[in-house]
Amino acid sequence: MRNSNFSNISLLIFAFICLSKNANSYYEIKAAKNISYQPDTSVKFHEKFNSLDIYYPEDKEKPKSVFVFIYGGFWFFGDKSQFALLGRNFAKRGIVTVCINYRQIPLVTMDEQLKDCALAILWVKNNIATYGGNPEKISIGGHSSGGHISALLSWDKRYYDYYNEKDPAVAVLQLDGAALELNSFVPGFTDRQYQKIKMVFTDDVKNWEIYNPYNYVEESKIPVLYLNVEYTYPEIKRSYALLKNRMKSKGILYDEMIIKKQTHVLFIYSLIFNRNYKVTNEIAKYILRQ
Repeated sequence: MRNSNFSNISLLIFAFICLSKNANSYYEIKAAKNISYQPDTSVKFHEKFNSLDIYYPEDKEKPKSVFVFIYGGFWFFGDKSQFALLGRNFAKRGIVTVCINYRQIPLVTMDEQLKDCALAILWVKNNIATYGGNPEKISIGGHSSGGHISALLSWDKRYYDYYNEKDPAVAVLQLDGAALELNSFVPGFTDRQYQKIKMVFTDDVKNWEIYNPYNYVEESKIPVLYLNVEYTYPEIKRSYALLKNRMKSKGILYDEMIIKKQTHVLFIYSLIFNRNYKVTNEIAKYILRQ
């Protein structure tokens, strides 16, 4: 009996390993790193920040959906290399995934940071076919302050207008995006946090309106997916609730996914380390549907 039970357990473990391997190895993955998206002849060029990494399935028989990920870091810090595993996780699911860098505060202004991200996405549109991506199926998404950036890029067209181009995105994903209603985001900040955010948006009241995604929500023309993290920061909950109510009042459709028992930081870690593949799978399905 013991031997029989041991054999059954061994078979179950073997099956679990095989299934786990298959679940996370749908495609063999390649990576192309540190690609400049801005000509090095430009006075704005920065070798580190004006670059991107691409994670793509080796199989290029059919053009694949594309996901451009914009990391967060309070607009001040972060690096695309920290999200290599996130890129691979989505690429394994058949999505060409691009992690972009951009110049950060205080090296540049908020306006220049947004123009960097817009230029990176336009580079993706013009070049992603080389890596098996479909330039007609680009979704963008961001976590934390990266969510703020992705919302403004999707709803305020001035950043693409600057390059005489149209927004190439077909969907935007808010991965617990921050500052979606900017004025409600700040209450409760420590003095140190407030001084930092003033470095981003300055003391000029006009800037707080210009860079507030809430003010442009009526321009939303593409599908939006909100990932609502249960234990995120109160300021993110406040700004998201106000934005959601405005979208409802204007009859603007959106999809929402509730992420249970996660914090703001643990949620992004789970996407990086594939700790919650049900959520990763659902996000991937959403991107593939667009």
